[in-house]
Amino acid sequence: NALGALVEPMSIRDNIVLERIGDPPFSRGGGMRREAVASLAERVMAAFDVRASGPAQSVGTLTGGNQQKGVLGRALCRAARLVLAGCSARGPA
Repeated sequence: NALGALVEPMSIRDNIVLERIGDPPFSRGGGMRREAVASLAERVMAAFDVRASGPAQSVGTLTGGNQQKGVLGRALCRAARLVLAGCSARGPA
């Protein structure tokens, strides 16, 4: 996977919100808000040209380049002040 940044059996959708699943707008009252999760996944996939059949596709079935685009999209869709990428041209390990 993209340098340990993905859970391959999980969907693209779930991987994109993996670090934020407990945060609004992705959860409410302990439950996941699937509409908000799906919306973010679709926006990231479109913005970073992640080529897949849809957000429900397992991230492990993507090419290495599409996995990298998903990881980058996940990092950049947050309000991060700094994103560090090591060996970004090398591909998945």
